[in-house]
Amino acid sequence: MTWQNELLQVFQSKLLIKRAGQGAGIALLLVSLFLVIISKAHLEPWMLVSVSIVTIAGAIAGASYYIQMELFRNWATWLRVLLNSLGVLTYLVVLFLSLVYALSLTGHWN
Repeated sequence: MTWQNELLQVFQSKLLIKRAGQGAGIALLLVSLFLVIISKAHLEPWMLVSVSIVTIAGAIAGASYYIQMELFRNWATWLRVLLNSLGVLTYLVVLFLSLVYALSLTGHWN
């Protein structure tokens, strides 16, 4: 199977949507928990922007993590562990950067 066919098969997979949803769900949970802790349960309109930006970034990061792991699933075990660790670290960095972007967009990050 060529790389093009394999990549096309990955993009047409229903698991891609599932992994993007899982990434968005984890991001939504984390950013909601963070905002509730810092705002002491007072909901404000600027929080909607932050939650939506971080959730979209979480969906994109979850989908890219799935694509990365699906393309390299037949590689050596130690390399898969390394890629898995790198993927989780990348997911967390993307969530942090999207949170910083969302808070700076609303004027809450100095």
